[in-house]
Amino acid sequence: MRKNKLFAAALLLGSAISCCACGSSKSNDTSSTTPPIQTTTAPETTKASEAKPLSIGKFSNDGIYTNEAFDLQFDPNPLQLIMANDEQLSQMSGISIENSLTLENAQKVIDEGKFYMDMAAYSSDGNSTVNVGIQNIEKVYGSTTNIDHAIEESMNSMKKQLESSGMTNVEISKTTATFKGKETPALRISAEANHRKVYETQVFIMDGNYMATITATMVNENHEQTLLDAFLSINK
Repeated sequence: MRKNKLFAAALLLGSAISCCACGSSKSNDTSSTTPPIQTTTAPETTKASEAKPLSIGKFSNDGIYTNEAFDLQFDPNPLQLIMANDEQLSQMSGISIENSLTLENAQKVIDEGKFYMDMAAYSSDGNSTVNVGIQNIEKVYGSTTNIDHAIEESMNSMKKQLESSGMTNVEISKTTATFKGKETPALRISAEANHRKVYETQVFIMDGNYMATITATMVNENHEQTLLDAFLSINK
């Protein structure tokens, strides 16, 4: 019971902000008042391209997460993080507990324009969380687009959504963050919830029309980069 409560507290902020960030409605307006991010990230990771099959994450016996399509590897053990189990991930992805986290179920969630939680981990005190969510930006935004446009669309409604959820002093900025050694498109978010300061960094990478949002959240400490630095390339 205590573990479930810790999970709920830890993931409430991180997953809520993640879904707000990538849950805006489709829009035909591709104009932006914010200049595009200048980044050294490889072109194939910043722009939607040819259609590719969906790939979801795998977990080793010792809890290491990998996703081959996005070239992600994350080991929670050095950070003493607890990996969310299948039931918890199912709840965050809107998949009934009776159904397993199969590729077929993930595809259904994503094809409906929803946010599929591929991985989530949290600290025992609930003050640190990290997760990976996947969406098809063509389904969400109505056309094949790039990350800059997706981030702009997210920012348009995120602040209002977070404030509606009870958060205050919400600040959101578009920037870049170091991820696997490269400057990668990102959002930085700060807010207050339950009298606690919440700091979050989200980075965005592409595989075809699929966008992965990697969300690192910390409470009362602005050190999310330590969570992002735990992600490695699979072949490294």
